[in-house]
Amino acid sequence: VLESLREARKAKGLTQKDVAEKLGITPAQYSALEIGKYEFTLDKFVDVCNMLGIELGVVEQVDSPAVLDGRIVNIRRLG
Repeated sequence: VLESLREARKAKGLTQKDVAEKLGITPAQYSALEIGKYEFTLDKFVDVCNMLGIELGVVEQVDSPAVLDGRIVNIRRLG
């Protein structure tokens, strides 16, 4: 999941600092988010996906567990 976010950010020509500023977090927090060292809320995850133009159903190609709001959820590709 996190690799998909990183690829989408780079494809849009955005730096980690750019995304962090738009999310209202520090660049260090966003960097940690991309490598899985920073827990983020479901709302923040949705904000990141919306900003990068990613539909939640296509963040990952295969079923993948993720931790959101302290819960393990599955993110599946739709279609």
